[in-house]
Amino acid sequence: MNQSLKLLGIKTVLTGITPRLAQELINNDTILTFDHVYATLKMAVRALIDDE
Repeated sequence: MNQSLKLLGIKTVLTGITPRLAQELINNDTILTFDHVYATLKMAVRALIDDE
């Protein structure tokens, strides 16, 4: 799905990943592909505003 969105020029962003959830994803060999991952929504918004 991420590749389809990239073809449309859309950046994918994931927020709210806690250390515990990140560890669970790693332990379960879960592969998530996002352009950027941020711990909080505030961090994501700040980074995206600064990117423009």
